[in-house]
Amino acid sequence: MPEKFEYTPLPPLSKGDLLEGGKYEIISDTENAGGFGRIYRAQVRQTSATNRINVVAVKEFHVHEIDDATMSRLSSQGFSVTSKEKYVDIQLGQFKIEAQVMYELSRQRDCHIPQLYHRLREDNGRYYYTMSRVDGISLTDVVKQKGAIDH
Repeated sequence: MPEKFEYTPLPPLSKGDLLEGGKYEIISDTENAGGFGRIYRAQVRQTSATNRINVVAVKEFHVHEIDDATMSRLSSQGFSVTSKEKYVDIQLGQFKIEAQVMYELSRQRDCHIPQLYHRLREDNGRYYYTMSRVDGISLTDVVKQKGAIDH
């Protein structure tokens, strides 16, 4: 009989934490969190003549605690998730797809989304990507204020 799978989310990054061997230093606590990601502000510590970007946003893969109620809800919505381990694999796959799509879209001249600087990275079990930092109201806040857009 296989061992019971226990997904233990990594603790959030904190101010002062380093990624990529010190290239990025986290300078904010979690600024926003969504379905499978947490966003932080980071200082670029290793700039060069061709890279003058000082501050980036870091989106880190994160799955909220997976309990039996979550598994039951997904099953009732028609998702074929047979284990918590498979759920995490599916979420990580979706995060990887998001990173790739964002990267491709950010290369379009007329697209008004943050520019991705790197596709998906992994550092000590943390999956993340870096992108331009855009100040303003989050999409979540816009939806809360104005409601969902019907199409």
